[in-house]
Amino acid sequence: MAVHHVLTVPSEVPAHLADAVLTAVEQALLRAGATRIWIDPTVVPDAVVMAELPEPPVAAPDAPASYDEPDQQGG
Repeated sequence: MAVHHVLTVPSEVPAHLADAVLTAVEQALLRAGATRIWIDPTVVPDAVVMAELPEPPVAAPDAPASYDEPDQQGG
């Protein structure tokens, strides 16, 4: 799992709006597979949302370009 800084909610945002935003972000992070979500206590007075998220899957390398195989009947 990788740790990501997801969002910063400035302290000037009204409490009712900050609560709604943080709740929605938490729900989205859980749907995305977050295993841990927290507000960084070292950043004051803003609310800095951090999350542990799964690493994106590594894509397999592209297959080599196909070629026409020789005809089994001598062609």
